[in-house]
Amino acid sequence: MPLVKNDAKFRNGIDVRATSSPITEATTAPIIMADKESTSGLSIDETSALKAVTESINQMAGSLTGRNLEQKIQEYTSVYGEILLGMHNRLNDLERESKSLRKEVSQQHRRISSLENKLSEERRGRSRTDRLIGLTALILSAASLVLWLLSNLTKN
Repeated sequence: MPLVKNDAKFRNGIDVRATSSPITEATTAPIIMADKESTSGLSIDETSALKAVTESINQMAGSLTGRNLEQKIQEYTSVYGEILLGMHNRLNDLERESKSLRKEVSQQHRRISSLENKLSEERRGRSRTDRLIGLTALILSAASLVLWLLSNLTKN
C-alpha cells in the first residue's frame, strides 16, 4: 500500500496547497500521509509506530525544505508584529499624556508666577504703609515731646 497521497491536493506526492510560500514545488519534499485505508491491516502498535514515523518524516521534510522554518518565521513575525504594534500604541499614548502633563505644568507654573507677583506687590504695599505709620508715629511722638517740654518749661 502506498503511503504517498495522490489526489487533487497532492501532485507527485508533493503538497501543492503550500504554493503561496516562496519555496517552489521542485524543492518541496513529498508529504507522506498515513490514512485509515493504508493502515487498516496493521495492529494498533504498528499503526501508532507508522504514524510516528510519518510525523517524523514530515517534520524532517519540512525542516529540509525550510517549510517549518518559514511557518515559524511567519508565526513569530505575526506575534512580534502585534507586540510591536501594542508597544507603538502605548508609546503614542505616553507621548500624548506627556504633552498634556507638560501643558498642565506650564499652566500651573504661570499661575504660580502670577500669584508670586501679586504677593510681592502686596508686600511692597504693606511695607510702604508700615513705613508711613512708623514715620507718622515718630512725628507724633516728637510733637508730643515738644509739647510736654513746652508745658513743663512754662510752668517753671
